[in-house]
Amino acid sequence: SSGNLDTNLEINSSIEFENIGKCFNEMLCNLKKHIKLNKELVEEVAYEQVKQLTSQFKSHFLFNTLDNIRHICRISPDITEQMVLALSEILRYNASNQNKKVSIKEDLKYIKRYLEIMSIRYGEDIFTYDIDIANEVEECRILKLLIQPLVENAVKYGFADNESLHISIKVEEKENDIYLICEDSGRGIKKESLDSILENLSNTENKIPHLGLYNVHRRVYLTYGEGYGVILENTSGFRASIKIPFEAEGENE
Repeated sequence: SSGNLDTNLEINSSIEFENIGKCFNEMLCNLKKHIKLNKELVEEVAYEQVKQLTSQFKSHFLFNTLDNIRHICRISPDITEQMVLALSEILRYNASNQNKKVSIKEDLKYIKRYLEIMSIRYGEDIFTYDIDIANEVEECRILKLLIQPLVENAVKYGFADNESLHISIKVEEKENDIYLICEDSGRGIKKESLDSILENLSNTENKIPHLGLYNVHRRVYLTYGEGYGVILENTSGFRASIKIPFEAEGENE
């Protein structure tokens, strides 16, 4: 009655009660077997959904970056070569084992490459960034390029009605959880739009154009469960955070 399926009856008073006890124990054994099978099935479905979401993100990221390179190639072939090399590094990094977890330090190395591409496109006097990561969380394990869509989103919408933009990326630990934070110096978004995005994050299918934010939240939710995902808020600009559990190397692989 308390949900404890590790209980066994021991009845020896009569043959009838012995049969009841035997059937009861067999029932518990079958229940535990079905619960295990259902758990494995749910995990397999979640894993496949994460793979699909990652695939969608790769296409989205590639098209965005190629569009950036298209703007630059008309201006400077040398700079275009730098951008293509940076893009090829990122794509090689993300090409193998999409659901593999990597250290935050490694992932941010490739986020920096993307920010370098943006800095080339807009110019260092217009686009700036900084990355701040505490030493104690550098080796924490996360999904590949988890912060990337947040950075893309900050660049895309942060420049609206702004002549310059600064993006700040910070990683910090609070109560054994990790917060991956991307904040821009833009003007934020309207409350109605923010409420709509937040409501959409809880859907099992994306129903608005914000593909990157939705995919990140869904990947995190399917990987880590209830209570983890994307947090959005207006600050002096706009802040998007990802909350995940602290995971040291070798845990939950």
